[in-house]
Amino acid sequence: MRDKIVNEAVNNIYSDLIYFLMLIIRRSEALALLQNFEDSEYKEALTLMFNYVIERKK
Repeated sequence: MRDKIVNEAVNNIYSDLIYFLMLIIRRSEALALLQNFEDSEYKEALTLMFNYVIERKK
């Protein structure tokens, strides 16, 4: 249960961060920043969340 709560909190933080970045810079620039993000276990998750936020905010 605790892990689920923590995961939801982290997901919300990343979602809000991506949305905030999109407000500051154009979507294409945000995507370029994400593509330049260092390869790690988090990059794929961030890309998925980025795309989710784009779809959710349409």
